[in-house]
Amino acid sequence: MRVACLTVIYPGIETYFQDFINAFQSQSYKSAVLIVMNDGLKDPSKYNLDHNKVFEVHGSPAENRLSGLNQCFELNFDIVICADADETMCEERIQLVVEYFKSHQSAELVYNDSRYEDEHGKFDLVYKPRIVWSDILDFNVLGYGAMNVKRSLIPTLIARARTEVMAFDWWLAMSYLLHQPAVDFLGDAHNEYRKHADNFVGPLTEVTDQDIEYALKVKSDFYTHVADYCEQNGLQKQHAIILERLESVRRTYAFIEDAGIDKYTRTVQSVLKNEEKIYWWQHAMLLDDLNAYTTISESFWKG
Repeated sequence: MRVACLTVIYPGIETYFQDFINAFQSQSYKSAVLIVMNDGLKDPSKYNLDHNKVFEVHGSPAENRLSGLNQCFELNFDIVICADADETMCEERIQLVVEYFKSHQSAELVYNDSRYEDEHGKFDLVYKPRIVWSDILDFNVLGYGAMNVKRSLIPTLIARARTEVMAFDWWLAMSYLLHQPAVDFLGDAHNEYRKHADNFVGPLTEVTDQDIEYALKVKSDFYTHVADYCEQNGLQKQHAIILERLESVRRTYAFIEDAGIDKYTRTVQSVLKNEEKIYWWQHAMLLDDLNAYTTISESFWKG
């Protein structure tokens, strides 16, 4: 079984990439091959990479990831371990993924856990053993850096990909789950998601007005693409649910315009502080989400 660990490097990754290399070299599974897509990083040879396994790309982050998946497909790897170059991973990650696929012959995709790290420490983002499409309807728990895929699925992922979607990780997971009953989630294996100045899309416990505005834009964009995809593929039940979410986005924007983004942000902040775990884009809470947590009176917003 041929196994690739796929990552993308780019200018600015220098602070973190050696840690990634160290984590890869420390893997208990020693037969994996590191495949690197290089988008403009000068002199990657200083990391002692196999120059035959470094491929030049010049696209968006989504396009470069898809190029990497296609490269692994062309090189006939059986399993691709997707990894972000600014992260690390536990020593057993690749081993546990390989063992999973060996014992689940029909499986084509599995996600491992992501452990989130910020200035407050580390947070285990284990969600549940099996995830269905509705589990990632309001936020995402399935990041690209935790994705592990069999070769047989790669053409399908590429064919369904919409690189223009702002939250591409979210899209990859959703486009798969819209057609499958569930995907397994490995809690024993994990990558370490690192929050830093150049990586601002992770789980947020402290939010600003700008964070809320951007996240709502991302969520609106995501729902718009999912609704279009569902309509094109005859997924009527899912399409109806997504249209309800888009209507909730519209109501949220109308409410913010009337009441003010600052008060909306404070309310989201108060809710997030009471959450045990925060997932990707969860801070893009819609008006209906907030009403599920707290009663928001008109006098509060007007006062």
